[in-house]
Amino acid sequence: MEITVKYVVLTEDHAAWIIENTRAQYRELFGDHPEYADIESHLDRVYEPEPFIKSHNDFSKQMLMAFEGDIALASAELISLLPEEEKPEESSKPLLFHKVIHNTGGKGLPELLERAEQIARQRKHDALVVKTWKTRDTAQKIIRDAGFETLKTGTVTIGKATLEQSFFMKKIE
Repeated sequence: MEITVKYVVLTEDHAAWIIENTRAQYRELFGDHPEYADIESHLDRVYEPEPFIKSHNDFSKQMLMAFEGDIALASAELISLLPEEEKPEESSKPLLFHKVIHNTGGKGLPELLERAEQIARQRKHDALVVKTWKTRDTAQKIIRDAGFETLKTGTVTIGKATLEQSFFMKKIE
């Protein structure tokens, strides 16, 4: 069956899928982290259904989801207005692709990346920046295979937990 990617308005069903799969992904990636309780507490705050849905009524960010028929496979958030300090030096108008959720095989991720690149081109962004967890080897391979280059690595602190992220960038012509 063909994989399709579309913008979604966060309905309760879409939000429930994203929340459930985010929790599963964090458990898989960080379940053995000594500060996992802080990570779970963060997820409880950020992914509480009603506020999470309302937070996506902002035109500076949109949610893309990949589907196979009616079955959700992957999702990512696009943010078009980045603060100056978060913009890469090589870009004056980047589009950020982050909060990527997919299964361990990465199904739907190549299609999400392709659609995000089309959106970046349509909106006249000069770069597409992808942020993912450093431990997501499958995602990083898919991202590199799509023509992205490593931009940098960084850390995020959630409570007492420090987690590593990788950033990739592709210039948009």
